[in-house]
Amino acid sequence: MTERDSGLTDSADIAVAVDAWLAQAADPTSSDYLAYGGLLFNNPAAQGANSCARCHTPGFSYGASSNTATAQLISEWPLLAETGILTGYQPGAGHVGPSLAGVETHFSTPASQEDFIRSGSEVGVGYGNARAGTGGMPGFGGRVDDLDVIGTVVRSRILTPEQIAAIVAYERSP
Repeated sequence: MTERDSGLTDSADIAVAVDAWLAQAADPTSSDYLAYGGLLFNNPAAQGANSCARCHTPGFSYGASSNTATAQLISEWPLLAETGILTGYQPGAGHVGPSLAGVETHFSTPASQEDFIRSGSEVGVGYGNARAGTGGMPGFGGRVDDLDVIGTVVRSRILTPEQIAAIVAYERSP
């Protein structure tokens, strides 16, 4: 599903093809696994509200979501580049959240990084290799179920453990 298929024109066929691609890409042994992690990292759903890129990619929250989109933003708003706020598309380079370059030095194992993404940070509680928690990183892997009230909406996690593992693989990839 990485190349356009002109034979896919019916929305039901497209949905089936997307589901098939996602099923194989979610397998850690798939050649598309890092692309899957990248899709989750850069998820544009709900204007990227639950994507990693919203905090960890400069300009993502206002449209810098690809090389093309970022170039267009810079051409429309040249002060972004002139002031150094946005100089190009830099996924994971840090913005509100820290840069993810060299993330393996902060989390010695993928499992410890996955646990942090799952639970988030708390003010004053350390995480990773000698980092102080600020409470700024939300947990994406769980919800407080004891706050559920019978007869209301059932709360669910934002990302599954498998999705978090794919994101971590993407973040740690060269």
